[in-house]
Amino acid sequence: MDVDKDVIRKKLKDIGAQLVKPEYLQKRVVFNLPKGMETEKTWLRVIEATNEQAVKKIAQKMGFDYSKALFCSATSLYSKKYGVSHDIINNQTPRITFNMKNPFLKRK
Repeated sequence: MDVDKDVIRKKLKDIGAQLVKPEYLQKRVVFNLPKGMETEKTWLRVIEATNEQAVKKIAQKMGFDYSKALFCSATSLYSKKYGVSHDIINNQTPRITFNMKNPFLKRK
């Protein structure tokens, strides 16, 4: 699950994609919804389109194997990569940013 954003940007540019908004710092915040309104965690969709076939076509153009796509929360990805529980990620890790030490490495 190591991603080189420059490689992805080049692939997107090579297939004709255009940068609409410049890169900016995004922050992760844990929301605990009121009782009865709980929902699975949600996350940004990296490739969006009007239908699944369009997403598959774009993924193929970029050289990705759509059958290996992961449809899950960022929490699930962190858990799989670092072997930590969802509780630790969502409720015991108040901050995750690129300019800090990885909070999950010390838990291994």
